[in-house]
Amino acid sequence: MFTFDPESDALKPMSRRKVTITAPAQMLRGARRKLVVEAQPLPSLGELKIPANKGIEKLLVLVIDDRVRDAETRDEVYEFEKPLTYVIEYTKEDIAATTLNADGTPRLSIVTGYQTQDGWKFERLPTKVTPNPKTGGGTLTAQVKTLQPLDPKWISIP
Repeated sequence: MFTFDPESDALKPMSRRKVTITAPAQMLRGARRKLVVEAQPLPSLGELKIPANKGIEKLLVLVIDDRVRDAETRDEVYEFEKPLTYVIEYTKEDIAATTLNADGTPRLSIVTGYQTQDGWKFERLPTKVTPNPKTGGGTLTAQVKTLQPLDPKWISIP
């Protein structure tokens, strides 16, 4: 498990929300290998256009730009037989930027994106929203089986 918390001075330029990533060992080149997850400095992306057909109304906050590597060889890994699990903490401010679902949970989700020659591509991940009444925020949880190179994650509506 890898946790990136912007409350740590060293991680402020690499994460805008607390993110915990569970990266199970994977079969790579015929052997089970441990993975490491590293946070990269967050890129300055400016205003990004989201295609209408993606079901993404608005990107709220760029959260993390992570890389997953084979712990032994340091090669980047993009495909996962056992998915990675992302848990991203959302805040009261994130809730204030959206509306609530019928069940009272905020309309938030995790979005992954990557740049191509044709511009940015986005995918809204199936996201479990878990409010935390003690903090006024909560967590967003999603699984990822495939990453693209340079694949940051956002909190979005929805």
